Amino acid sequence: MSQHDDFRLRVLIIHRNFESIYPLSCMLSDEAHNVQILAAEHLDEATRKIASALFHLILVDVNIDRRGIFHVIEELESHAPGVPTVLLTTDDQEENAEKMLKRGFMDYILCPSDFHPGIIKRVLRYARQILNNEEQIAKLSHFDQLTGVANRYLFRDRLEHAVIRSQREQKNVALLLLDINQFHTINDHYGLETGDQILVQVAERLGRNLRKQDTIA
Repeated sequence: MSQHDDFRLRVLIIHRNFESIYPLSCMLSDEAHNVQILAAEHLDEATRKIASALFHLILVDVNIDRRGIFHVIEELESHAPGVPTVLLTTDDQEENAEKMLKRGFMDYILCPSDFHPGIIKRVLRYARQILNNEEQIAKLSHFDQLTGVANRYLFRDRLEHAVIRSQREQKNVALLLLDINQFHTINDHYGLETGDQILVQVAERLGRNLRKQDTIA
């Protein structure tokens, strides 16, 4: 997956005739310059690509698999749970497309009449929501929710890297341990909310006075 890391949004288009929807691919790329479009000509190829990369949006042709579109959505939900899937269908199938929204599809695009900026913006919003969720989860896993500073896991990782760098460059690394006087007494007498406010203020003051390369935890 490292070869794709420069792209923030990854879209998978599953369609047997990619040339017919090439204008859609171009519009997606034009609307979001950091989007990467990958194509798969059949369901098996799509599941292989899903296994090797993280996607934020999947567009799938209604006729991609002889076993039917409901089999397709089950496979996609199994291999890419939570990834919004948009159905690609023809202009004369809008009624059927609306029914399929109840079976797991986030939206549908009528080809080619829906190839316009409004639809493109709409489907990309689904992808951006997934990306925002990922970033929020990543932040929660590395930063303290109360103060916004690094938690113990990120602190340990940063410290290990700092030690390795100091050994390689033959430079010192500094670790400063701060203690808040009578903090337990403050919690006992004034309540945990007051203690939390103090922690937040201390973190903010440290953040204003330290360098960008320093880590507060």
